[in-house]
Amino acid sequence: MRWLGLWPAALALTAAVNAADPAPAPEMKLPEMTNTLGTKLVLIPAGAFVMGSPAGEWGRAQNEEPQRTVAITRPFFMARGEVTNQEFRTFVEAAKYDPIAAGESDFQFLFYLAGAGKAKYDNTPTNAPDHAVTWVSWYAACRFCNWLSEKEGLPPVYVITASKEKGTPPTVAMARPYDGGYRLPSEAEWEYAARAGTTTAFSFGPDDTDFTKYAYYGLVPPYNDPNYRHPVLSGVPNAWGLHQMHGNVFEWCWDFYARRYDPYQLTDPFGPLAGDRRVERGGTGRLGPMYARSAARMMDVPAMTRFDLGFRIVRNAGK
Repeated sequence: MRWLGLWPAALALTAAVNAADPAPAPEMKLPEMTNTLGTKLVLIPAGAFVMGSPAGEWGRAQNEEPQRTVAITRPFFMARGEVTNQEFRTFVEAAKYDPIAAGESDFQFLFYLAGAGKAKYDNTPTNAPDHAVTWVSWYAACRFCNWLSEKEGLPPVYVITASKEKGTPPTVAMARPYDGGYRLPSEAEWEYAARAGTTTAFSFGPDDTDFTKYAYYGLVPPYNDPNYRHPVLSGVPNAWGLHQMHGNVFEWCWDFYARRYDPYQLTDPFGPLAGDRRVERGGTGRLGPMYARSAARMMDVPAMTRFDLGFRIVRNAGK
């Protein structure tokens, strides 16, 4: 494992919460690491931020309230880009992962494998090795995280228990959220990192004027570009060095979805204790920028697979 930089005062940095400044936060050189897959991760400092959107924000939905200040008390590493096709393929081959046998993929994935769906979605987008992996369920993302932790000699975060009923998804518990290895970000961690010290609708400003500089978006002239997804490290990164936090593909988070935030979960929240859907963040190149705002939220059942749904990993930074 290769480390770049030390643990400087960045660990003590806090996110700006001054809504009066619409300008993007200045770029910061945070410590980096490169893992055994070659994935580049940056050290996100502990701090506080205003989570959710204000009443006047363009494109706002009711599930982005109540807006409140949330503290992230532990620094963590976050991948600069989404998990790529090549990275996920390495996992599948090494672990001999079969989501169908494990009951961890939905009918859309079966439709895709059967041929009709494959014909519909092939080359939309181009499935290049450095593009974000898609057609992965939330369960598959958790499996990938545990595999990578074990590969690097780190304690796995998740306990995955197979169902006794064939074809039924397993149960997943987060046993080591802070002292384990790789995991999905919490919804709060995701938004905190996406904002990178800003309070505006996007990390680059209050509107979508500069959207295509930061996130590839296929529904712009000539409007018929089928390759709406670009390499995960393309585009201008946000102030903390993270690429494609707006657009490209939706990203799974750990949390169960709730229609409103719990106003009392103000420190390192991991979301509701139960539910039937999991949170997706970040938007997609097939939808408008309003769905890719820092506060925008989507959700789906954890077995869902789609051509525009992938994930990004984080790694605990230790004590």
